[in-house]
Amino acid sequence: MPGTDKGNTPWPVPIWDADTVRLMSQDLGEGVFAVVADTADVQTTEGVPQATSGGFVVGGEAVMVIESMMTPGLARQVLDLVAATTGKPIRYVGVTSDHGDHFFGNYLMPEDARIIQHENAARGIAETGIEPRKKAQMGWFDVGKGIEEVEYRPADLLVGEGGRLVVDLGGHVVEVLDLGQGQTPGDLWYWDPKAKAAFAGNAFICERPAIPWLLDGVAEKPAQTLRKIHDWLPDDARIVPGHGRVTDKNGMLFFIEYLETLVAHTRSAVEQGLTLDQTKAEFPMPEFDAGYPLFNWLHFDVNIPCAYNEAAAAAASRRSGT
Repeated sequence: MPGTDKGNTPWPVPIWDADTVRLMSQDLGEGVFAVVADTADVQTTEGVPQATSGGFVVGGEAVMVIESMMTPGLARQVLDLVAATTGKPIRYVGVTSDHGDHFFGNYLMPEDARIIQHENAARGIAETGIEPRKKAQMGWFDVGKGIEEVEYRPADLLVGEGGRLVVDLGGHVVEVLDLGQGQTPGDLWYWDPKAKAAFAGNAFICERPAIPWLLDGVAEKPAQTLRKIHDWLPDDARIVPGHGRVTDKNGMLFFIEYLETLVAHTRSAVEQGLTLDQTKAEFPMPEFDAGYPLFNWLHFDVNIPCAYNEAAAAAASRRSGT
């Protein structure tokens, strides 16, 4: 979901209303809980954009929260869900990206909890500053939702490119992994090998009919990354996406196949010498227009230009020998 640029979405603001979102916990077993909007089970496959999904893991001694959410109200809902489940302290807060709806709530997490984030995400936030990001999120999710109150709390533990951080919650390990760019260069996956549960963030927004948001101008790496992750995950893994209901690895396929098809079509268009407008006309990809209300905006105004420009730059580089 959105980072720093509102763009020109036809979907009315707010995309989802933080004031009306009610989060619930879903027991995935082995002390692992997903946290999703109470509308997610029904509305995800209807294509209705959902609030941020996350979760928490309860170990023998401590708890890890994954995603601190966007507004004070949503962050407090997460804290309440943890408190209703266990009296163990929250010692870690894992964040999947640099998008405000995933980390703005950091400042409300316990003072002695350690925040985990990708070093590229932390660098990106430092470069833009927090206020422009708050303004951008208000552009997507409206004023008066509590975003104005957000205070920036930076990460304590950073994971680098290709990095792996192992967090022991007391006989219960969570792996924090950079598996490659899925949406941003600062994506992290949280993998619980005991429960076989993965927290994906916006690298995988949700299952069909949603398609990727290629807001960072990169298409080929996400296609490669998500295919690699899909093939790596065990068949019985559960996946908590960035915005939607819990699914399995088969739930990723529509998302991945869209990316792979988009990359193949735009490469072909560049090889044929088609312009961007001709590419849009030639490759509408109707087989992936499955009821997502943001499809036309994302596909034609965001994703095709992203993949086309990337393919054109690669072709120019090959011609020049660089």
